[in-house]
Amino acid sequence: MEFKLPDLHKSWPLPRIMSPWYEDVNSASADWVDSFSLFSPSHTKKFRQINVGLLASLTSPHHTKELLRAACDFTNILFAVDEITDVLGPEEVRGIAEIALDALRNPHKPRPEGEHCIGELHREFWCRTLSISSDTAARRFIKSYEEYMVAVIAEAEDRNNTTIRKSIDDYLSLRRFTGAIKPSYDMILLPLEIPDEILLDRRIVDLEFMSIDMVAVANDVVSFNVEQARGDIHNAIIVVQNQYKCSVQEAMDYINEWYQKRANDFLNAMTDLPECHDIKVRDQLKQYVFGLGNWVTGNYEWSFGSMRFFGADVDKVKQTGIVSLLPPRKYIVNA
Repeated sequence: MEFKLPDLHKSWPLPRIMSPWYEDVNSASADWVDSFSLFSPSHTKKFRQINVGLLASLTSPHHTKELLRAACDFTNILFAVDEITDVLGPEEVRGIAEIALDALRNPHKPRPEGEHCIGELHREFWCRTLSISSDTAARRFIKSYEEYMVAVIAEAEDRNNTTIRKSIDDYLSLRRFTGAIKPSYDMILLPLEIPDEILLDRRIVDLEFMSIDMVAVANDVVSFNVEQARGDIHNAIIVVQNQYKCSVQEAMDYINEWYQKRANDFLNAMTDLPECHDIKVRDQLKQYVFGLGNWVTGNYEWSFGSMRFFGADVDKVKQTGIVSLLPPRKYIVNA
């Protein structure tokens, strides 16, 4: 059986932009993660094929080399956490979350002997990042990351109970946080100083959520095949199939319509920003809002520049949109 991916970005106007520091930063960051021996040699090889540096370089294209390294290290951490927690139960995930958050809150405290090395990974990252981060990014990051960890625990509970969310809205209430997109947006803020009263303005918060929704759902579209094959249920396509009792193609088409509306809403909202009397703050706010839109572009472009979702067929899938459905493991569809 085959299905056709929707062309989510057929009318999306924001172009692909690539950091000139990609090669240098990608290699250095990957070597740093490898030094922790998180995975077996074969798993490490597979992990490198994700091409995390490409994602960071597409989503933070204007960062300096030093700032891009921080964004790349963080993105590597996210994929490592995802690999580790995807096979764990809720309590084990909670343990990983507690270690990671303690390391971030106490970056100058040595980690306990015998602790999972995810703690030292987080500590080293945050120590380096704090030395170059704006107060704005540092202030927001740990709260955003804690929200992510809470959501990952909830996802593990859904997985443990084989619970499929009842609707796309219900699903997004969790999915907005499980992808760690919000703390990734804090990486956009690394060189920017924007007052909280501006960033917490409803118009900016709405822009963040619209961008997060597009990034998350686009990821669900391209990852659907491999995720359904291994029995994952935390995916918008599976939620729509369950909600409307429809085929894969019908769910893809439904999500495409939803996505196009979300994209139009985002583009319109970009023109209605809070008033800033300080010219520097106004310019930095525009940079941040552009960064939210650029994350939508960069994430989607990376999906077809990595082997994570389509393996050796990635170029063919990018050209044709045709995907052969992999045989799935059985999962329970809950009403």
